[in-house]
Amino acid sequence: MLARQAADIAEEIPKSITATEYMGIGSALANSNIYDRALKMYQTGVTISNNADDEVSLRRALASLLFATGSIEKGRQQYKMALDVFSKYDNNNLYHIEYTNTHTEMSWAFSELAIRQCNYASAHIVDSRRHLSQMAAGPFTDQIASQVANAEDNIRKCVP
Repeated sequence: MLARQAADIAEEIPKSITATEYMGIGSALANSNIYDRALKMYQTGVTISNNADDEVSLRRALASLLFATGSIEKGRQQYKMALDVFSKYDNNNLYHIEYTNTHTEMSWAFSELAIRQCNYASAHIVDSRRHLSQMAAGPFTDQIASQVANAEDNIRKCVP
């Protein structure tokens, strides 16, 4: 009920809602299985995003939900656009870009794995590892490497 009320308010005062708020509302709707409205909230958030982090997060969420609702090619397009986001914004922090793209590729791999597209999932986990290799060494990078390794194990077994 709260997710629907938040969506209703967002639709009444769209210029007062931020991309981050659209993300939150979309997530609440998706978690409540109200997919059509969640997709709309994510799409609206993408259109008003004014920074790379918001846009990547919204595109990933949109892609994941598109996969879950059977719009696989549209989901793949959104993941691709999420990977291209940094070309639109001034951000030359290589660590942040590679960190974000590592997670985008992992999310894409899990979306492919969920529909048993194991070859696609494998390709995206390889790309995730490639982005990870561009990151400076350190404990945080090691933590992400561990997440990628766990994902690789599931993908190798083709187990969602």
